[in-house]
Amino acid sequence: MIAIINVEHVLAHGADLRSIASYRGASLLYEAMASQYQVLAMTMANEEIARWWLKRERMPKWANIHAADVLATGMNGDDYNEWQVMQVRAILAAGWEIAFYVDSEFGAHQRVHKMGVNTLVIHRNQIIPGWRNLETASPRAWDTVVVDSD
Repeated sequence: MIAIINVEHVLAHGADLRSIASYRGASLLYEAMASQYQVLAMTMANEEIARWWLKRERMPKWANIHAADVLATGMNGDDYNEWQVMQVRAILAAGWEIAFYVDSEFGAHQRVHKMGVNTLVIHRNQIIPGWRNLETASPRAWDTVVVDSD
């Protein structure tokens, strides 16, 4: 059985693998899936960058990497969603059973679900803990933060 994981926004904290890190807990999700299934990656990057990033983030064991290479092919979001659906159809047509399709967006997710594939949608927190926008939040005086309990 195969588990398909979309790298961007499920494992990677953004869309450009050349300049981002993985989410906290991404390697745990990967290891859990890889311990039970053959894991297949789908990525917007080209295959070389995807392999480099996955190796750097200590996620080395992939059955295959399906790379759309969005920049070179000029795909937009809808084209990428269509590409993902076509990849899933090809995998099913080859006789493989897909245990899970893991994504962070609903674009291809709903169409893959209608094919009878179990799907997981992961939404990550987009606010990084400890970070604040200095333009909208300024430091406050301690007196305004602490309430006197007397």
